[in-house]
Amino acid sequence: MGTINRREFLRAAAFACPALAGAANALLAVPQRKLSPEDLVVLKSKCTACGDCVATCPVEAIKLKDGIAAIDNEECIDCGVCADECPTEAIVRRKDVPASEATAKPPARKEPPAKEPAGKPIAPGEEITYTMPENWVQQPLQGTGPDIKAHYVYTLQGIPYGEMFLSCQPMTGGMTLDTLFETGLAKVRPTLPYYRALGTHKTKIDGQPTIVHDFSYRPGGSGVLAIARTYTLTAGVSLFTFFFQTVQAFAQEASAYYDQVMASVKRAGQR
Repeated sequence: MGTINRREFLRAAAFACPALAGAANALLAVPQRKLSPEDLVVLKSKCTACGDCVATCPVEAIKLKDGIAAIDNEECIDCGVCADECPTEAIVRRKDVPASEATAKPPARKEPPAKEPAGKPIAPGEEITYTMPENWVQQPLQGTGPDIKAHYVYTLQGIPYGEMFLSCQPMTGGMTLDTLFETGLAKVRPTLPYYRALGTHKTKIDGQPTIVHDFSYRPGGSGVLAIARTYTLTAGVSLFTFFFQTVQAFAQEASAYYDQVMASVKRAGQR
């Protein structure tokens, strides 16, 4: 929208409303007026630069400048609309301005409060999300210990072929992922009869350093050989361990499902 000055406004009024043509033409014949005591001015102490006056001025004679409304009295037509619309009554006649306003500073504008982050804060032990592939059935956690957060069984035609346990423990201050892994392995090894390490390597899961450990053992000391793999990673203030296991004959196929689970792991704080 372009700026329209006083004379252009009067010409438009004369054209749009014949009834006003006489008065408008008479005003056009008068030389451009100079500033007078009746000019509208803005009280610096009351103006909040809300912009209402700018939006309602029919001749665009008001602009926001340096955090305060400024009236161009050469363009102003003294219609008074801005004064009526001002929510703080900051626009008055020059003759009504107190002497103290001459040096008054604009009031400090209140900044809106910072928005709170969406959603609830992430609690310890909730720093990751993951998705189990098809055929993994969630199991109750009874008897699995306080650090176990999830237990799934992989079934085909109702026959279980593999398991996954997710455990979560609070981080111990000053310890690295390597020492956390070694400490955890030393803790569980006594519960793994005929334990035999098959290999350990490092990778990254969702950008987080992760230790992958393969081993075999015989559950309950039986003749059944179980092939197991653990993924150990940290996120937030917690240490997570995914423990997968299956029978030896199913190890290669099950490994593909383990990879699917780990590919879905995301840090909740980064979503």
